Amino acid sequence: MVRVRHGVSSSADRGLTRLHYLAYAGDTNTSAQEDREGKMPHRHRVVLVEDDADTRESFAAFLEHSGYDVTIADNGRAALMALRTGPRPCVIMLDLAMPDMDGYTFHRTQREDPGLADIPVLVVSGGGWANEVDARKLGMTTFFRKPLDLDGFIAAVERACRPAAS
Repeated sequence: MVRVRHGVSSSADRGLTRLHYLAYAGDTNTSAQEDREGKMPHRHRVVLVEDDADTRESFAAFLEHSGYDVTIADNGRAALMALRTGPRPCVIMLDLAMPDMDGYTFHRTQREDPGLADIPVLVVSGGGWANEVDARKLGMTTFFRKPLDLDGFIAAVERACRPAAS
C-alpha cells in the first residue's frame, strides 16, 4: 500500500506557500482495514510542527509507525494554514524555535482562533529550562525536551487523542 503524508511549508521572504505530498510504502493490509462501504476507518491525526527536516521526518515516521496520520509543517505559519484547510487533528506537536513564525507566536495565534483554540499542544523543544518556563507561562502544559522520551511522548499523544468521556 502507498500512504500519503502531506505537509505545508511557507516562506515569507518569497511570498510562496506550497503544499507537498510525500508518498511512501507501508505494510498495512488495506482490505482488512476497510469497512463495508470500502472506506478506511478513522485514524487519529497529529500536526507536527518542526523546522529541522531530519527531526521532522524522524518524528513523523515514529508517529506513523505508532498508528497516527501525520500532517507536517516546517514553521508556525505553515501549521496554521494546514490547521485551517486540512483535516482536524487531535493534537499538535510543536517545536518552539523555528524561522518565519516560532512556536510561541504560533501558540498565541492558535489560542486566538476559536476553531483551533481547543486543540491540545505538546511542546517538543531542544531548549532548556528557560524555554519550558516561557512555554508554561503561555499555557503550554505538556513539555518534552529533545532527545525525546518516546514512551512518555506517545502516552501523551494517546491521552490527547482519546475521546472525551461523556
